[in-house]
Amino acid sequence: MKRDLGDLGYTVQALYEKDYPHNNCGGACILAGLAQWAGVKKDFPERFEYHKQREKQFNKKRNNNFTVLRDQSNNQVRPITLSQFEQKLLKNDINLRDFRTGCGCMLGEQLELNDLLKP
Repeated sequence: MKRDLGDLGYTVQALYEKDYPHNNCGGACILAGLAQWAGVKKDFPERFEYHKQREKQFNKKRNNNFTVLRDQSNNQVRPITLSQFEQKLLKNDINLRDFRTGCGCMLGEQLELNDLLKP
């Protein structure tokens, strides 16, 4: 399909070139899981850094520790900030499932913002 689009004169967007399933949110979806964020860190480090800093600013301003990520290792579910996740990636201390990318947009589920804000 990517080749077909190029043959028709369309520019194939960067996320599609990297095999992301869609190009809606620059890869940094609020519903994205750890595997997708690992992909963003690898493929678009400047985007990862931007969102990591925004998360820090958000939490500092609200005296909070909110994050959209959840570490589900060892049969436990714990919030994990982008900074903490980055450290685990650098130490190779995280077991990502065997899938490239994906976010909640692709699941067909409707999540309420309040569900995302729960600790």
